[in-house]
Amino acid sequence: MLQERNRPRSSRGRVVAGLTLILGLALFAACRSTEDFGDVDRELLVSMPPLPVTLSSQLRGLRKRSEHAGQTTVYKVGHLLRRLFTASDGRAFLSLVDSEIEVLGDPASAWRSTYSLTVALQHEGRVERIEARGAGESTVSPRDAGKLAIEQCVERLLQDVAPRIAAAREPLAR
Repeated sequence: MLQERNRPRSSRGRVVAGLTLILGLALFAACRSTEDFGDVDRELLVSMPPLPVTLSSQLRGLRKRSEHAGQTTVYKVGHLLRRLFTASDGRAFLSLVDSEIEVLGDPASAWRSTYSLTVALQHEGRVERIEARGAGESTVSPRDAGKLAIEQCVERLLQDVAPRIAAAREPLAR
């Protein structure tokens, strides 16, 4: 008789433990988001053709994490970079030096974010350090502010790298 009473109790305990686990995972997922830059808001990032530059494995897989107001956002910066720098021949090569994101603000006002990316461009036997910065603001969420800052930064990186690659190609065209 005792075994029959314990059996339902242990089943209830497993159900409660399972529900607790599911609730915990749901809360964790609600406080975490990922931005993979599927929809890009900046015109230059959409209209400019990819540059013939090879990315280091660190840049191809670059992810930045931002934590603010109990919310964690992972920005997959590498996804965006891989669409814009598509070469694989190594003639021009970008490698990561540093990457920083900062998100400030609160729900009562606008969220503000800054992002900086420092890379080394190896091209034509030279290595040049390139720094790009971006800023974003959003009244919607810290994620949106961070996304805008990263997009602006990458746009500036493109504007800085493109003429350097083009200048190196001009003597070949003559």
